[in-house]
Order: sequence, then structure tokens, then C-alpha cells
Amino acid sequence: MSRTRKTTTASKRTAAKGGAAVTKEPLMADALKAEEKAGKAAETVEKKAEAVKENAEKRTAEVKKAAEEKTAEVKKAAEEKTAEVRKAVEKAGKEVKEAVAEKKEEVKKAVKAPARAARAKKAAKAEPLTKVFFQYMGGQVDQETLVKKVVDDANAQGVDVSSVKLYVKPEEGKCYYVANDNFMGAVDLF
Repeated sequence: MSRTRKTTTASKRTAAKGGAAVTKEPLMADALKAEEKAGKAAETVEKKAEAVKENAEKRTAEVKKAAEEKTAEVKKAAEEKTAEVRKAVEKAGKEVKEAVAEKKEEVKKAVKAPARAARAKKAAKAEPLTKVFFQYMGGQVDQETLVKKVVDDANAQGVDVSSVKLYVKPEEGKCYYVANDNFMGAVDLF
């Protein structure tokens, strides 16, 4: 048995020496395979990263385009709404102006009526009803008749009378006048 043991031990030694040589080669092969796998995995990861990047760029472009379209829609809707509101405001403004103008006229009329009545009362109170007569050496003429004579005389001479100043001279029997501050004439008193 001892011989058998020696052979077995020697075989083991040889196997151990040869086995170590054999074990180194597979480890190198495994390392190369692992390195290849790592390179392929890195390439796969890079390809996937590029695909993800392209997909992200594509999606970003789509989102950007959709946002621009939505922005354009919102702007258009806002412009339309603004135009509608502007028209409504202008219409309301016109209506308000018209209503204000109507009320202003009503107020003016309402204010003028009492003011006219008050002026008429004041005028009536301030100036009593008068009638003027000019008498001289048996002749008599009233103011209204004298003014009518003066206006008729000026009209006969082609003057449209808007104002008149009278100068009565009973000793001469005449009434001298100035119509419209630029036309002079005279009429008989009696």
C-alpha cells in the first residue's frame, strides 16, 4: 500500500503543479470574458443612454411644440375676449354718456325753469310796470308809440334795428335817435 500511496501523492503533486498551470489559463479566459461582457454591457448602457437621450429630446420637442400651440391658443382666446370686453366697455360707455347727456339736459331744464320764474319775479319786483308819456305845449305821445315811429323810420331807410337810443327834444317837437350805435335819424314827436 505504501507504493500506491506514493503514486497517488506523486500524481497529486503533478496534478497540483499541472493543475495550477491549468487553473491560471481558465482564470485568464474568465477575466477576458468578463472584460468582454463589461464592454458589451457598457456599450448596451451607452446605447440605452443615447436612446433615452434621443427620446427625452424628442419628448421635450413635442412638449415644447404643444406648449407653443397652447400658448398661441390662449393668446388668441385672450385677444378675442379682450376685444369682446373692449366692445362691451365702449358700448356701455356710449350708453352711459347718452344717459348722462339726457340727465344733464333734464337737470338744465329743471334748473332753468325755476331760475326763469325767479328772474321774472325779481324783474317784476325790481321794475314796476310803467308807461311813459311825453307832454309839451298841448301835445302828448307815449313811449311805445315813439319807439314804433323810430323803428318804422329806420326800417324805411333800410336799417334793421336791434338797439336804439332816443333823444327827446320837445321844444323842437323832434325825437332824435341812434339805431344800432351807427345810424342816426329823427322823427316828429307829435
